[in-house]
Amino acid sequence: IRNVYENFVLGLLSKLLLEGDNSPLYHGLIESGFGLDWAGGVCGMDQGARTTSLHVGVQGVRSTELTQFSQLTRDILTQVVRDGFPKERIEATLHQYELAVRHESARFGLNLIFALSHAVNHEVDVEQLLQIQNLIKRFRVDLETNPSVLQNMVQKYILDNPHTLLTTMKPDESWRAKQSQRDSELHSKITDAVSPSERAEWVAK
Repeated sequence: IRNVYENFVLGLLSKLLLEGDNSPLYHGLIESGFGLDWAGGVCGMDQGARTTSLHVGVQGVRSTELTQFSQLTRDILTQVVRDGFPKERIEATLHQYELAVRHESARFGLNLIFALSHAVNHEVDVEQLLQIQNLIKRFRVDLETNPSVLQNMVQKYILDNPHTLLTTMKPDESWRAKQSQRDSELHSKITDAVSPSERAEWVAK
């Protein structure tokens, strides 16, 4: 998180990989029918910790296909390294950053404080972090000099990264029955503790 520029580019990379119907991971994991949708807040680049991490969370995957998830994701990312991203998508994503900086809502200051809280906690250079236009300009120069800069980051930080974790969560098919049993036991516990006179008083009310 302390490397402001690389953290910025990784955030941009996360948006290109995951956001929008044309993103490669959405196309390969959701639109293909492998999963139903992204898993809420468990998807995207987590830039709040000292060490940033990329989460690819999918819900609605068939239990028989869970073992295919890691390899399918790697295959998609390998294709990204080979083919890259369309220039139009890169420019559109950069434009989103530029618009976000210019748009001053009623909560602009408060939102800015919240956005900077993690950076301050980890002693990030806040002045450099706030200079979004400079970060965008630097990235455009790097992209012009090395058109494969994003593919290289996918290879370095994702595909070649040995620190990976696969977590699966399955619904408990007996949850409803168990919950009904707990409710019934709680109801019995409450009613058994009430005297006949108290019951009559409650009915009268």
